[in-house]
Amino acid sequence: MIQMGSNGKILLAQTIFALFLLILVSAPRAHAIPENEQAWIILERGESKGALSLAQNRTDALSRWLVAVIELENQSSPTDTSQVSEAARAFENGDFDLVVQILQPLLDNPANEDDRLQIRLRLGASLVELGRFAEAEEMLTIAINDAQTQRRKASEFFGLLTRARARARLRQIEPPRQDLQGALGLARKMNTHRWSGVAAIGLSVISRLQMDLDDALFWREAALEHYRHAGDLGGQAQALHYIAAIGIMKGELTRAMTQLQDADALAREADDQAELGGILGEMAAINYLLGDFDKALDQYREAVRLAPNPWRRGMMLVNVGSIHEYRGQFDEAVPVLEEALQLMRQVGDHRTETQALQSLGEALCEMGQSERGLTYLDEAIAAAREFEIPMSEAYALEIKGQALLRQGDLVRAAESFDGATTLAKQIDYFDILEWSLLGQAQVARAEGKPEQALQHLRNALTEVAAVRRRSGGSDRVTSGIVSQAGRIYEEMINLLYEMHQANADSGYDLQAYEVAQEARARAFLDLMTEAQYDLQVSAVPGFRQQESQILTRIVDLETRLTGADPDSMGQLKAQLAGAEDELQLLEARLRSADPRYAEVLYPEPLSCTEVCRDVLRPGEIMLEYALGEESSYLWVLSRDKVSMVALPGRAHVEKQVRRMLPLLRDYNVTGAEAAWFVEPARQVYEMLLGPVAQEIALAERLIIAADGILHYLPFEALLSADTKARTFAELPWLVREKVVTYTPSASILGSIRQTDRPARVPGPWLLVGDPLLIQGEDAGLFARAAGAAGLPPLPYAAQELKALAALVPAGLPPAEVLSGPLATRGNLAEAGRGKDLSLVHFASHGLFNESRPRYSGLVISPDPTRDDDGFLSISEVLALDLDCDQVVLSACASALGPHVTGEGLVGLTRSFMFAGARSVVSALWDVSGRETSRFMESYYRELALGPGDRAECLAKAKRAMLSRGAAEGPDPAHPTFWAAFVLSGTGR
Repeated sequence: MIQMGSNGKILLAQTIFALFLLILVSAPRAHAIPENEQAWIILERGESKGALSLAQNRTDALSRWLVAVIELENQSSPTDTSQVSEAARAFENGDFDLVVQILQPLLDNPANEDDRLQIRLRLGASLVELGRFAEAEEMLTIAINDAQTQRRKASEFFGLLTRARARARLRQIEPPRQDLQGALGLARKMNTHRWSGVAAIGLSVISRLQMDLDDALFWREAALEHYRHAGDLGGQAQALHYIAAIGIMKGELTRAMTQLQDADALAREADDQAELGGILGEMAAINYLLGDFDKALDQYREAVRLAPNPWRRGMMLVNVGSIHEYRGQFDEAVPVLEEALQLMRQVGDHRTETQALQSLGEALCEMGQSERGLTYLDEAIAAAREFEIPMSEAYALEIKGQALLRQGDLVRAAESFDGATTLAKQIDYFDILEWSLLGQAQVARAEGKPEQALQHLRNALTEVAAVRRRSGGSDRVTSGIVSQAGRIYEEMINLLYEMHQANADSGYDLQAYEVAQEARARAFLDLMTEAQYDLQVSAVPGFRQQESQILTRIVDLETRLTGADPDSMGQLKAQLAGAEDELQLLEARLRSADPRYAEVLYPEPLSCTEVCRDVLRPGEIMLEYALGEESSYLWVLSRDKVSMVALPGRAHVEKQVRRMLPLLRDYNVTGAEAAWFVEPARQVYEMLLGPVAQEIALAERLIIAADGILHYLPFEALLSADTKARTFAELPWLVREKVVTYTPSASILGSIRQTDRPARVPGPWLLVGDPLLIQGEDAGLFARAAGAAGLPPLPYAAQELKALAALVPAGLPPAEVLSGPLATRGNLAEAGRGKDLSLVHFASHGLFNESRPRYSGLVISPDPTRDDDGFLSISEVLALDLDCDQVVLSACASALGPHVTGEGLVGLTRSFMFAGARSVVSALWDVSGRETSRFMESYYRELALGPGDRAECLAKAKRAMLSRGAAEGPDPAHPTFWAAFVLSGTGR
């Protein structure tokens, strides 16, 4: 099970394996086992009718217990009102106090020694559940001796297994291990695979508690094989769940998620609600590690609902509280964590109690209640040491270090971080190590020891890189790992900038740039490399069917959510989160199964020297931005110089840009009055470009590598000088002076420019658009999931295609036009395959989905005969062969929520680059159909004048809009009509 740690990270809770009751599979030979134990064995093989026929006419305690259990499972009326049967029903219903109350007096006068044995076993199991571990150990020891004397191997096995639980709760390690080894030996002698699986799981938990992850994994894999032999679906689900938990700790996140999805399917087939809750918790942990907090919270809340007991509920509540805490929602976090702490103390689970203490302590420290928070943290550390829980101790030390660091107590903070780092290395858990190293770096930086701080951060990023490599196979996982390590990258950039300020000639600004490149370019480079290896999964047999099945579930869940009552909404949200995870990892599963995947060599991001020497051309400068909480930074790169300047933090940048964006996007905000626009546009210019105005003045062309919300800002619409102009046509737009292009990163631009061939003979044009828009239930599944169903027709799309087809330059063949029912994915793939195109133009709805980047894409025509669903998603673009100079997306829209990363826009544009396009022109917002058509005609006339500079042609088309004038109607010089169109990639 998973529980949150500091800095929004997660740790694997120090759990003891759940009660494994009634666990036989295949019966030993009949003459070696008493008849009532034979019934027990048959029942656990799922043959309740056969077990009932053996047990129902017997009056011994075990038989009566089994009959009561069978009747309860079958929801049939009780046939036996004896005290033993009543105790069995209470046990199954979780009323362990009542079990003890009923069975304790029966010990004094049992019918025979076998009954005494069975009563002791059930009493011992109930005492474990009640947290009375010492009493349980004593009683179970007597029962085990009796079972050995009576040669009742099933009872001896159950006794050993249950005593192992009690002893583990008593902080013992070797005694429970010996019990479990004895139980495993019995199971093997009797050739009972389910027994063997349960014992192996128990041994794995003991190894996990000692943080011997390799040994724990060995036993969990052994358990999985035993459960498979037994045909035990629930056992297989549990073993896969536990194997995935080890994978999470090792940083193998893609593999862990796929194992959890397999476990989920098995648990659902077995209708094991308790196991489903545990699996859901692990899935939530991975989503949290990847920064998808909404999805994680939905899954944890559902796991709370599914929790079969207070112990499991308490652990999940710790995780819910920790998510609120990480988001700064401390008023919501504290009561949830206090409830979790109370539950853990009620059930006597000191191990999970330490995690509730540390999370509660962190929340209180963040709220400014440092004295109270540090008290809880010290309690957590003391408890973790007393109960030998190194993982909880390490996390609590790291959290305490952060609290002391905020107070300025550097000596004690350093002691806490040093202790956390030492423990993290001992237990080999990447998550704690990353954050404790960050803490050590922060202390060293505050102490004025920059080189020492730098080394700690380098060690932390080495851990990040190792986890990324181990979790390859999913773009989302790779991106999430890098994103969640953002604080480490930011701290390193901040430190290097300070070192650069102190010693400008030591190259620290270049090192900072390379750190930013690593953070920005890593996921892009990985995906581009895989695309170049042609690791396409859409053609794999069965892929479309699996994708369709998942999408059907997603659409159904989204539909049900729209009218759901509050009681069912949490469950539906959790199911939706799981289905989206499954869809995301479907491609990763198939890609990793491709034998070519092992041959992929992933490149490193380009260094500063390589960018200046090999990527940039004369007259160009690159402006690369990195937004951070403390400070943001801008690097200016040219062929012969690199400089780095500090900018305001992310919050200030976002505030200024958000103020300007509505003035760009909506003509009605300003109308024809330019005065409303001037001040915000000038402020953003001064903030983002003013500090490097001298470098900009010397350049002919600006290449922007944006970050966060800056992806949605057209820099050419900024004002380069103060002005009192009253009309938009008179304003000093940056586009009048400079040609501006964009790139996801310098490394991506370098990769694209390796394939650019500016001197070649122009190729044909491919025009796609004005698709058939299917409405409602008739729309394709992905279109409905992406919110693209039911869109209105694009005005002027048909006229746009017709006008562009007439502008094909002389000497080229007529444009191939795919419109109406012909604008399908299949036809697009065939039209581009093997051709060297100059242009692919889309006149169709495009969506940049910031909250769910996977659902960014283009609306096209459906084709049921080819399984085309009417939406061209990012993954489907990657599967295209579009070797072309330029892709143009003329009608896109984006809705910017509170947290903007740019992933929706960048995801769609980069997918076309990976498919073969050397540049992509896209619209940052939905522009009027008439004006889009006019602008595109102007742009294509410039392109038709001759081969050459696509970016220059785009700039000329924008300048033409500024000088056209408005005879009537809206002013075409307003930026809403021309600033939306930006060029990413290489524009020459």
